[in-house]
Amino acid sequence: MAKNPTQVRTHRGNLHGMYWLGYRILTPVVHLLSRPRWDGLENLPSTGPFILAPNHMSNFDPVLMGYFLGDNGFEVRFLAKHSLFKVPVVGPFLRWWGMIPVLRGSDQAGDALKYAHEALVKGDVVGIYFEGTLTRDPGFWPMKGKTGLARLALDTRVPVVPVVQWGAQDIMDRYVGLSLNRRRPGLFVRVLPPIDYSDIEGDSSNHEGVRELTARLQRALGEGSEALRGEAGPREPWDQKLAGGPSKDELTSLSKWRRSLARASRRQDILAARPSFDRA
Repeated sequence: MAKNPTQVRTHRGNLHGMYWLGYRILTPVVHLLSRPRWDGLENLPSTGPFILAPNHMSNFDPVLMGYFLGDNGFEVRFLAKHSLFKVPVVGPFLRWWGMIPVLRGSDQAGDALKYAHEALVKGDVVGIYFEGTLTRDPGFWPMKGKTGLARLALDTRVPVVPVVQWGAQDIMDRYVGLSLNRRRPGLFVRVLPPIDYSDIEGDSSNHEGVRELTARLQRALGEGSEALRGEAGPREPWDQKLAGGPSKDELTSLSKWRRSLARASRRQDILAARPSFDRA
């Protein structure tokens, strides 16, 4: 592991067009709001398409991930829910960067994977939030993921690169707006080694193979989050179908409570996590 991860660079190529412009605009914004740090950049493929699979904690995540990859010479096309394209500031960047909208709950929801498949065939980098939505886990741990990413990977046979992050929730918590902190929160992004699924045969029609690849990615994100945060996660990932809730309104209330308690205690955050790149 690099001694000074903030200085490592993996250059895939030069940024172009609106991606270059968006990156230049976001650079001072991200640094004004936070202290970003990257780790594990040697795990990013230097050539060819791949799927980036981060955990999902905040509506700020697409901006963070787009900036993170741009900072390291990569352009990426993320799948993002359609409503995000209507959010001020965030929406224009998603459109400029060629992100792929997902129309949830409609007959067109499956089109997103089709467009992602086409992008990978062209050689693009595609980002997919494995959980499919913001985690409902109260402690921001990765919840049970969806199978769409595994199906796409088996159909394209491109590398799957898991990424764990921490800190975006202190800039934009779940279902609330930006939080301006005089003490800029740290943004930690760690790239994990690509998932080895060479032993899984066939394509997305291999349902057992889809379940196995999904389970491997789930373990990687869970264990990677534990290592980054320096604390043990839940024994089983939060399963929205089994556990139900919390609802969006409940998460909004929880987010506001976290902010109020952090201000009252004069702490940046009230959660136990103490992220560090000193832990492998």
